[in-house]
Amino acid sequence: MEGRRKGCQIAELVQYSCKPGKTKEGTRAVDCLPIVRLFRICAGKPAVEITRVVTISDQGEVIIPRNIESVPSKGPFHTDSPLISHA
Repeated sequence: MEGRRKGCQIAELVQYSCKPGKTKEGTRAVDCLPIVRLFRICAGKPAVEITRVVTISDQGEVIIPRNIESVPSKGPFHTDSPLISHA
């Protein structure tokens, strides 16, 4: 998937929202729903989440709006996060 600008790519990340529950039989179970997030990654810039500005076709194709360049790319690089170990 191209991210419109040459040198940019679109990446998909699937996260899950899970809640504990029980089955009809009363045994413990975990119910999870997938949450798909899309990011535009351009060389030399932080990744930008574009999930809310793209459209997904009935065939599952990601349709990127022409004004995607106006989505701001402010913020730190993921490698600058204090939560990431660089060991």
